[in-house]
Amino acid sequence: MVLMTTYFFCASVRLGILVICFFAMCKSIIIMYVIFDNGTAFMFSVIRIFENDVNYRTSFIVKESINWVEKYPREIMMVTQLYSFCHILSCILGAFGAYRLKKYHVMPLCIFEFLYTVQIVGISVISLRIARHVVPLGTLILLTLTLTFYAMLVAYDNLALIAFIQIMVLVNSEKYQRLYGTDPLNPILYREEIPQKSRVENPLQQPPIIIYVMPKVGQKLWHLQPQKWWQDMEGLIGYFLKLLFQSIQTDFEQGSSSTRPNPGYVRQHGDYWVWHNYILAGENLVANESVTLATHATYVDLQLLPTLLIRWKAPISLTIYANGDDLDKTIKGLAYINTCLHLSVLMRRFVSIHLVWHQDHMPLNFRRGSMGVTAEPLMCNKPPIYLNATQELTYWHRKKLQYPMNLMRNVARLNVLTYYVLSMDIQLLPTYDFPEKFLKFILIHDVWRYADISQPYTTVFCLLTFPHVLEAPLAQNKFQLIMILRDFNIISPVYDNIDVQMKWLSTQTAGEELYIFSRSKKMDACVAYVSINELEPLYDEGNKMESIYEHGANLKGQVMIDLDYTFIILDGAFLIRRTFDSWQNLKPKDHISVSQTRFSRMWHIWHLFYSRVINLVPKDFAQVWYTRSRTSRYFRIFKYRMD
Repeated sequence: MVLMTTYFFCASVRLGILVICFFAMCKSIIIMYVIFDNGTAFMFSVIRIFENDVNYRTSFIVKESINWVEKYPREIMMVTQLYSFCHILSCILGAFGAYRLKKYHVMPLCIFEFLYTVQIVGISVISLRIARHVVPLGTLILLTLTLTFYAMLVAYDNLALIAFIQIMVLVNSEKYQRLYGTDPLNPILYREEIPQKSRVENPLQQPPIIIYVMPKVGQKLWHLQPQKWWQDMEGLIGYFLKLLFQSIQTDFEQGSSSTRPNPGYVRQHGDYWVWHNYILAGENLVANESVTLATHATYVDLQLLPTLLIRWKAPISLTIYANGDDLDKTIKGLAYINTCLHLSVLMRRFVSIHLVWHQDHMPLNFRRGSMGVTAEPLMCNKPPIYLNATQELTYWHRKKLQYPMNLMRNVARLNVLTYYVLSMDIQLLPTYDFPEKFLKFILIHDVWRYADISQPYTTVFCLLTFPHVLEAPLAQNKFQLIMILRDFNIISPVYDNIDVQMKWLSTQTAGEELYIFSRSKKMDACVAYVSINELEPLYDEGNKMESIYEHGANLKGQVMIDLDYTFIILDGAFLIRRTFDSWQNLKPKDHISVSQTRFSRMWHIWHLFYSRVINLVPKDFAQVWYTRSRTSRYFRIFKYRMD
């Protein structure tokens, strides 16, 4: 509302209601004081004004009203006093309702303010008609402007009350609470909301917040006019309303598919048991409606999940290694994230969890999984169970078990429901809103129709990975990444060959969209990539400790290269390697090495199998898939947003 910003320079409807209650109460108190002090004398003063006016003293309505007032002055005074007293009570009740966010407490005040608006409009019209015969023209114009402004202000106050009631209806609805949480004053807008308490308790692990002012190269800043505070506020409110409308529209179009039963099942994989879909995400995003992030972790790695979830904002398929008492610690860690970090809405919408444990080390206290698990009230006053934990404290490390990395990667990927999947380690962190940007890149690019990418089923989209230090902030775009790498002197390489990274960093991009940086038949700079889930080779589960950073020992990478895969490096998005991987804490002798003979034999088997799988792909696969993508529900929503 336009005039709401005049109330103490604040655009808050809640504060506006409190201000309205205060001034309305003062107004009613003044009226009651005048009546108590003058009695009925003020009513006869008003009667004399009407009797002296030529236009009104001959009116039938005015005559009857004057006779009625002269006949029942005390009754009218008592009714006026009672009306003012009830108005004061409604102001008190409305202030309480605004403070405690109760819509029904504000409704009586809304009714009284509506009646007051009608009274002010009527009194203003009558007063101006009388004053035009008494006051000069200049004074009449000033009086007209003053009364008009006051009538508009009263009308806006009434609209503010109605807006407050409508907002309360919205924030108390089931769909809003599922999207943004149950606390209207702290809605979850996919931002990094880490409690101040956790930052104080863990000052080393939380990087400082550094705000960069990043002009373009050669840009002159002294000629730019700074924005006013109300322009920033209007942009923020408009962005929030746009997000709210788009999210509610998507939720309505989904219908009942967003809530589905948990079809989890348990299967044995060699020496390990796997509980697929131990916790299933509530939002059913399939096909090309999104991009799923597939990763693996232990309960120690849950400290990396909140930031990853907030930046990803899309489905996550997470496999957790939960032997012995690690399952209880995992559930406690999830409860802390849900309750204490206020991320329960995002967790329920996007995160699916699968469990893996060794057959000789079954988890203790088996129970059905649910993302609705909440922490006890006192739990939030303590550090989370994963905060100061290391891999040496995990059950698998204490019992000297192997970490079945490739099995967990495959489990996470096999439970993905979307066409596109980004398989990576949880220590990596993508840029903000990457799934939406990637789908926009795919849909706008028309890659299949114009043959820009002739074989999408043998093409992967790589994201370059850059190192990170704890004291540095997390880069949100390419320019921030360059500044952080320079200012914090981060020079430890992720790859053996950094020429591609240096060239990528020196290339300028326009905006936040994704572009094709380069194409190659090698994967030297391709640690993590987006691929088509149905046709990508799996990881070799016989080799449990396979690092994605060692390309020479990466069997899957060798198979993809031999199958003539195309590795496209994307510009406009990247990955940050926040910490070392979970298996980096192991001693070198604990790593499982693969002999050259066994590696060659496995490579031959995998090459033979996947080459035959690729040959089974129909010739019109790309065109059919592209047509199916254009007619999907996501494309209709995307087209509506673009229009």
